[in-house]
Amino acid sequence: MVQAGGRKISCDYLVIATHNPLMGKKGMVTATLFQSKLSLLTSYVLGPRVPKGTVPTALFWDTSEPYYYLRVDPHADHGYVIFGGENVKTGQEDNTNQVFQRLTECLHSVLPMATIQHRWMGQVVETDDGLPFIGENAHREFIATGFCGNGFTLGTLSAMMARDRYFDRKNPWLDLFYVDRRPFHGGLWRYV
Repeated sequence: MVQAGGRKISCDYLVIATHNPLMGKKGMVTATLFQSKLSLLTSYVLGPRVPKGTVPTALFWDTSEPYYYLRVDPHADHGYVIFGGENVKTGQEDNTNQVFQRLTECLHSVLPMATIQHRWMGQVVETDDGLPFIGENAHREFIATGFCGNGFTLGTLSAMMARDRYFDRKNPWLDLFYVDRRPFHGGLWRYV
């Protein structure tokens, strides 16, 4: 049974579909330890317009620190770019305007003709080893988190894995994304 908003709902299987999983059936200590394996980061994003054909329709990202990513959405008469990066731990940046200024300078160094129309921030969740947690957190309770900005791909995979788990089918990805894998999978220093 699930209780929410003063109501009780009986169910056979529960999928917790949130950005950052809640406690669920786990106790406070176990849920807190699980949360310690997650890092919440704020990603800064610009939405500029560029002349049609300026950038091929693709997804680009680099491996610099901080890293940047660029996606292109083609429109009939222009390209709409999603350019982001400059990720910082959530709640640890005092001057967001300064971050957006650095991001704007970086964007204009590669696309000087870009006209910024929008800017926003989004939160991404990372794990200590870079792999998401997808699977049962408790008996008949399924969670998925730690997509690190790859929600379209990993969200789809999570739905397929939740379906397979519900129908008690073997899934080839289950062991790789195992929710209860040891906390130092990515190394003790990265965990700390």
